[in-house]
Amino acid sequence: MLIYPDRWAVVSVITAIFSFLLFCLWLNEINVRVWYFETRGLIFLFISCSIFSYLLHRKQRAQAVRQLKIDSEKIIDRSKKEEKILRKFLNTKVTED
Repeated sequence: MLIYPDRWAVVSVITAIFSFLLFCLWLNEINVRVWYFETRGLIFLFISCSIFSYLLHRKQRAQAVRQLKIDSEKIIDRSKKEEKILRKFLNTKVTED
């Protein structure tokens, strides 16, 4: 999942939806229990997971943009070198013996 930063955004949205639903259940005094976590603990857990995954999404997105910029600069430099070689090759006169 580290390769695709948009997936972390999806995880963040899903956990935010779950935390909202749990908050609505908590307001209606419906108690949900998973292992040792009750409704309030689950709300806190899902909100913290949502925040963490959103921050990870932003970090991965920034790294992807930086890597794209570096790779594009390498491609541009390589094409400039090839252009010089081609110009040099095309400017030489063809001599026939």
